[in-house]
Amino acid sequence: MTDETTSIQSLKNAVDNYVKAHKWRKHHNGKNLSMAMVIEAVALMDHFQWIESEASKEEVDQHREDIEQQIADLMATILNFCSIYDIDISDAMRRRIDTQMKK
Repeated sequence: MTDETTSIQSLKNAVDNYVKAHKWRKHHNGKNLSMAMVIEAVALMDHFQWIESEASKEEVDQHREDIEQQIADLMATILNFCSIYDIDISDAMRRRIDTQMKK
């Protein structure tokens, strides 16, 4: 899979299948998933705490695999939330960017 060839819907479907296979849906609601997003973001932030901004690229280079996994966990949680609440993330992003560009 690459960003160029993978649709957001196919990623949502993959996350849905994973969640269903593990029977986790009953635990997934807005409160729990929004909290999980923060927890996953903190796991990513842990790599960058206490380093200078200039050292960020070196941190990514040295810990790429773990950082990619943290980003994937965060993205999976976001996609799961969007799937459960029928949020079209592409449309939401387009509208948000349009709004921000007007500022």
